[in-house]
Amino acid sequence: MVNLDNLFNNKIQLAVVLAVGLLALSFVGTQTGFAPYAPADVCTDSDGGDITRLGVCTDNDEVSGDVCVSETEVVENSCYFNQCVSTIVSCQLGKSCVQGRCIDPALLV
Repeated sequence: MVNLDNLFNNKIQLAVVLAVGLLALSFVGTQTGFAPYAPADVCTDSDGGDITRLGVCTDNDEVSGDVCVSETEVVENSCYFNQCVSTIVSCQLGKSCVQGRCIDPALLV
């Protein structure tokens, strides 16, 4: 025969443990930025990830343009799972980063 008092207490204990766990996860998520949230619906990258073209990435949360971080590296903003992400990319050999794109420096003359 099943003891209903024991079963009821076990369910309450389980519910309390789950509630505390969810609260802890929520707190950790909001403090670290790893909180579960609805992903962006739409993301567009005007240069399609092409580092030879200046591009702008737009999602629900931000608008980010490509920028040079050195003479030979560009921060390429592109879409990943409908969200803008930034990646530092080296220009091809012989090219320089100018105004957020990798180009042949001879074209600047």
